[in-house]
Amino acid sequence: MTAYRAALQLESGGSHVDRRVDILNSMAALALDFADIEEAKKDAEAANTMSRSISYDEGRGRALTELAGAEFYHHKSAQVQSYLDQAMSIWAKTPDRQGEVFTLINQSYLSSSNSEYASANEDLTRALRISRSIDDEFAEAQALTDIGNYYLRVDELEHARDSFNASLNIFAKMGSLNLEAIVLDDFGYYLENLGDPSSYSLYKRAALLAQRAGHPLMYAVVLSDLSRASIAEGKPLQALRYSESERQLALGLHDD
Repeated sequence: MTAYRAALQLESGGSHVDRRVDILNSMAALALDFADIEEAKKDAEAANTMSRSISYDEGRGRALTELAGAEFYHHKSAQVQSYLDQAMSIWAKTPDRQGEVFTLINQSYLSSSNSEYASANEDLTRALRISRSIDDEFAEAQALTDIGNYYLRVDELEHARDSFNASLNIFAKMGSLNLEAIVLDDFGYYLENLGDPSSYSLYKRAALLAQRAGHPLMYAVVLSDLSRASIAEGKPLQALRYSESERQLALGLHDD
């Protein structure tokens, strides 16, 4: 985040407002990744205001998508839908297919939260198709991960496994440690649902990757899963250690 702040400061006196919009949108996305909702909302609102002032549609579409993500955490479904509808109206006339993919993924989150699983699946399938058409591996892997989570929600575990495997292969090839950790953790949850003890080893791999990626929130999430899996494995002392490590991380995140 410090690098983004520095870049924003460098651009503050220049004439390239579109660059400032792009930086703010990246900052909003990163803040959401770390569950810093208020910071994400502030950055996305600034990006939205700036993009409107210069008629920068691509930047505004992405800002609206980030705003939808922030409001989703506050359970404001009507506001989320409004932001997503505005973003989709922009993508209908602006050739930013990657932006459209992430708006569709956010739409699937809202649909799933409202138990509209058929609509969520339709949005994710469309996002996957677009990401492949533009050869965007990051967007494709993200869509596959969310499709895997969708299949978990509707108890189609074999399909979930296939989607997680596909997304894991892409993220591993990209060298994205944190995203690989997320998929491994989700995949571990899938195996845990099947009563498969190998979920424990996947959680351990996910924890190592999250720690190496320097992502304390993700690390804390995986430690919680490891603690639960350790109890199932008959390892109460390890479960206690993982639980204590998670508690210390949570305290640190709260202090920040």
